[in-house]
Amino acid sequence: MRFLILLLTTIIIFNTNCHKNPDDPGEDSFVYPVATGNYWKYSREFIQFNIHPDSLKALPSDTLRGTSEVKVISKVSLSNSTEAYMFLERLFENGKYIESNSYFNNHKNGFYLYAYSGNSSASPFKIAAGKRIYFNGYEFYNVRDIFSLITEKSNYFLNSSDSIHYENPPLICLHYPIKVGVRWVYRVRGNPWLCEKKVIGEEVVKTPAGEFNCFIIKWLIDMDDNGEFDSNIEFFDYISEKGLIIRSIIIRGMILKDEKRKKLGSFDSKDEYVLTEYHLK
Repeated sequence: MRFLILLLTTIIIFNTNCHKNPDDPGEDSFVYPVATGNYWKYSREFIQFNIHPDSLKALPSDTLRGTSEVKVISKVSLSNSTEAYMFLERLFENGKYIESNSYFNNHKNGFYLYAYSGNSSASPFKIAAGKRIYFNGYEFYNVRDIFSLITEKSNYFLNSSDSIHYENPPLICLHYPIKVGVRWVYRVRGNPWLCEKKVIGEEVVKTPAGEFNCFIIKWLIDMDDNGEFDSNIEFFDYISEKGLIIRSIIIRGMILKDEKRKKLGSFDSKDEYVLTEYHLK
């Protein structure tokens, strides 16, 4: 999943109070860490649950585990003369690994995504031949493609994974200053659908990499273009000054049908990344 690459980056702290805990997120407290050599490693767990009926046989095993490694490779100049940092993601899953690149940079008002290339999904949980999954007006060959469509943006629709795809205009992954209540448009309607983000709270979270004070960012998505944000997509990022700490996505109510489009059953899926190791320059 181009994912975590949705946010990554050394830490630049704007801290005017020398007595303030640097791990305490607050207004103007930090921007997303961007420096060559920054590195994050995540455990990944992909789960299927709430399977109905219980006898549904077309789905594979209900749990898949893997890892994702993200590293800031270098600062580059894109073909449109934009300067950005190239993030390389290696996703290890399903007995193989794949790579993808994304291009980010910080500006005064936000952390921007400019472009990306490659794929970041090894497409686990392929269903039985002839079967299809239906969700919010789209048809899929496997569960992973649904998460790819939500997280990898219009890259899902590209025919080639080799060329660089540019976002025009660039996407605001994080809006500065980061504070509870801030809400902004991430994607406009038709590109491919309306997506907004909102900082809904703060929480201390513990992972194998340590304890982090995080902002919780909720993704609001109108995938079926009905004018309302979809309640069957639960998408949250936990962000600290160290980077992306946790990403959790739950998709509810996927429908499995046979080749004649007869409903066979339904199920939910969860895709979660948890920070296990990191190194910031």
